[in-house]
Amino acid sequence: MEIELDRQAMPEGVNQMTVFDSRGAIMAERLFFICPKPDKSDSIQVTAITKRLKPCGKVEMELKTRPNANLSFSAIDAKTMTNGKQGNMKTWMLLSSEVRGYIRNVDYYFEADDKEHRQNADLLMLTQGWRRYDWRLMSEKYTFRKAQPIEDQFYLNGQLKAYRKHNPVSNVRMYVSLYNEKGQSLIGNAVTDAEGNYAFKMPFLDGEWKMCIYTTRDIKKKDKEKEKRKTYYVGIDRQFSPNPRYLTPSETTILHPLAPNAFVKKPFEELEEEDEFIPITEKDHVLQNVTVKAKRRYFTNDNWRWKNEAYGKQYATIYYNADRELDNILDRGEPVPRTIDFIRDKLNAELDKYGLEEHKISGRGIAMVVDNNDGGGYSEWLNYVKSIYIVFNEMMSPTLGKWDIIDSPIHNIIVYLYTHRLFSTESRKGLRRTYFQGFNQASTFRTEDYSVIPPMADFRRTIWWQPDITTDAQGKAKVEFFNNSTCEEMYISVEGMTPDGKVLVNE
Repeated sequence: MEIELDRQAMPEGVNQMTVFDSRGAIMAERLFFICPKPDKSDSIQVTAITKRLKPCGKVEMELKTRPNANLSFSAIDAKTMTNGKQGNMKTWMLLSSEVRGYIRNVDYYFEADDKEHRQNADLLMLTQGWRRYDWRLMSEKYTFRKAQPIEDQFYLNGQLKAYRKHNPVSNVRMYVSLYNEKGQSLIGNAVTDAEGNYAFKMPFLDGEWKMCIYTTRDIKKKDKEKEKRKTYYVGIDRQFSPNPRYLTPSETTILHPLAPNAFVKKPFEELEEEDEFIPITEKDHVLQNVTVKAKRRYFTNDNWRWKNEAYGKQYATIYYNADRELDNILDRGEPVPRTIDFIRDKLNAELDKYGLEEHKISGRGIAMVVDNNDGGGYSEWLNYVKSIYIVFNEMMSPTLGKWDIIDSPIHNIIVYLYTHRLFSTESRKGLRRTYFQGFNQASTFRTEDYSVIPPMADFRRTIWWQPDITTDAQGKAKVEFFNNSTCEEMYISVEGMTPDGKVLVNE
């Protein structure tokens, strides 16, 4: 069977063709890429109003593109750029988002629409393309299981399990309280169903909130119904992040630095005379005398080892945030492991991944150092550990995503453990302490206003970043910012989108 399709009538980017019968069974499926046609109206024109950069001087630029477009603007000091750039908003929206793996040079597929580029794009679709829509579900051949509630607002949901048998428990009353650094607080209660599931409706929140979950069981004593706190494994359904993976050599390759595209100095260009600006790092400056009126108190019990994690991570190959790992374990409704068991299982899982089961590690090969002191056979529970740094000897080290192992047995794995100074995660009966993450609070790009303060030594690499520029009815917008103290050439990047979904970039 042969089907001919008109490429000119198809939308730009990745397209999917699926052939299925009346019962919904898929007979054939194909992905193919349509290279976008270059159009001047899809580009963003950047014009520098300021003719020459001055140390800490004001910079004015004008942007010209389609009307009412939303743009993101960034200006980088060209001298500080050590790595290049691959792709932009257009390549991501039209190609990269539809591909499983890493594309070594995504810009190549947008260069031309000739035979060679089409063939290479087809090979990419055949090897790395993925299917966003499953027609077996859309034709009701398979049923769709809704794993999460409809996200019309925030929800806190999960499952409660018994402390020893790990079976779901029903009819347990739960109380939750939340508070943040601003002094705001929330409280609520719920009862688990027959399968141990629970759910709390939450308002929309900003930032991170401390959260305490209490679990109680009703008991009858002297014909009076009372509540008694009881410990359960409080699982929270919030672990959606993909599993970490090693980066391939292609993904870690250093690209050639980008050439400046704004305020580029021409050879033998004569510059106007101006007052010389000398930063504080290149000239001696006399500071005013300071009289010390008080000294910082020094507490002898404030041991330096508590704050010197840099000593442990100086040679570390692997790092674990014990608080985050503990939260992940408790969210799954699992018991808290001993620290040495946690480390051994983590390392052995990595060895299994690469088919090195014969090199599995036992607890004997792990040397513990607790707070920079020799901890010997430290085996406390993970509750008391703040961070973990693992250092391998020369026989074993993860390199380029693989484990290089000599035939000798693995030994002398040094683990630096840093414990909590204040045991903030110490559990009480029927209580779990954790956090609830709301919306991230919006932050603005920080820069000095040199129209108010005098010039100073300023070494910002990113001179300016503004992600929310909107063009007017004529498609114009103006950007104003202050230079740092050393930048003479810049690299300008502008990307955005029109109200109807057209991607815009500055080429």
